[in-house]
Amino acid sequence: MTCRSLPGALMPMAAIVAAAATLAPAGAQRPDADMEVQCAAGRRFSVRADADRATVVWKDGQLTLKRGAISLGRYYRSPRAALIIDGDYVSFVPRGDRNWRDCRLMPRTDVIEKD
Repeated sequence: MTCRSLPGALMPMAAIVAAAATLAPAGAQRPDADMEVQCAAGRRFSVRADADRATVVWKDGQLTLKRGAISLGRYYRSPRAALIIDGDYVSFVPRGDRNWRDCRLMPRTDVIEKD
C-alpha cells in the first residue's frame, strides 16, 4: 500500500511514519499494554492496542479503533480516526484535528529492574 492509497487525512502522517520506520530497531514493537504517547506542542495521549483494536484516550475524548491492514506498523481505524504504531513512532489522526505531530511512545516507567 502506498501513501497515495490512504485516506487524505493520513497521507502526511503516513509519510512521516514510513520515513521514521527505517530508523526504528527491529523488534522495537511494544507488547500489548497501556502506552503513553508524547507529541509536539506538549500534546499527549495514551493507547492500549491488541491484535484486534486500539483504544486511544486524550484529555478531550476517547476512541476505539478496529485493526486494519497496512504494510507499515500496526494500523487501527474507525470512522472518526486512524492510528499507526510503528516501533516507537506513532501517528494519530482524529477527524478534523491534524495537530497531532511528531508523536513517539514514551519510555515505560512501571518496569522494575531486578538486581
